[in-house]
Amino acid sequence: MNRRIHYFAALAVMMLFGIASNTAYAETIHMYVEKMPQHWQKQFDGLLEEAAKYWEKKIPGLKFETVKFVDQSDFVVQWTSQHGEGKIGYYSEDTSNAYGKPTMAVTLGYFADKNLNLVSYEHALLVTKHELGHALGMPHSDNPDDAMYPTVDDYESLQIQSSQSVRISVNDWNAASGKYQKLSGETIIPLALLLDDAKVHLNSASFESQSEYDAVWMHYWWAKKYLVEAERLQIEGGSHVLESNYEESYHAFKSSYENALKAKQKIEQVLSYTKER
Repeated sequence: MNRRIHYFAALAVMMLFGIASNTAYAETIHMYVEKMPQHWQKQFDGLLEEAAKYWEKKIPGLKFETVKFVDQSDFVVQWTSQHGEGKIGYYSEDTSNAYGKPTMAVTLGYFADKNLNLVSYEHALLVTKHELGHALGMPHSDNPDDAMYPTVDDYESLQIQSSQSVRISVNDWNAASGKYQKLSGETIIPLALLLDDAKVHLNSASFESQSEYDAVWMHYWWAKKYLVEAERLQIEGGSHVLESNYEESYHAFKSSYENALKAKQKIEQVLSYTKER
């Protein structure tokens, strides 16, 4: 990954926690943007600019600019209709293409009943924000309110939007909710101390390069993000239990448990590195 883009990815993770940064670092990311078909321009005018402004507000010092020539760009933006692999958007660092650059593609139309249907501006904006985040090095998020949360990613899901759920009883939801509430709580409890321990070890560790330093600290910040989210979802699940909404509490506790496991994994990666030093 382009090192300056890697820097913004690390900074973005910090911003997710409201962690202040006094850095004066400023950088511009250059995009070569394919011309959008004229008959799409009216519906999607300003789409890329709005998505770029979203990240510029999130990350201090970040600025996106479009360039006239491909060789001046960090990556290429393409507008497509029903990409062959069925994806509605992607970012790839593979440079074995006609441009010789990483590419980001956003699908604005898909075929259904032999007709080309345009997606809504709102949906296209979500996808564009998401793929720009990947271009900055951001991984997927488990927070549904986050731009990096993976929504529908293929045409079939986009057309269906939702599938019919299997009906289960209130008692079943209650039992499943209780199971994950217990798992979540038991997993979360020791993580705060482990995270503090990881930070102590990181502050005293030596690094062979700046990229190694960035990578290990990235593990730490993601561990913190996952733990914060696990704790938030644990509280949310408890609120649903008080309202006897056991289906919602099940989903909250299950997500809490999954975030706690990810936090634990990231902490273990940090501790594993520092113990080798």
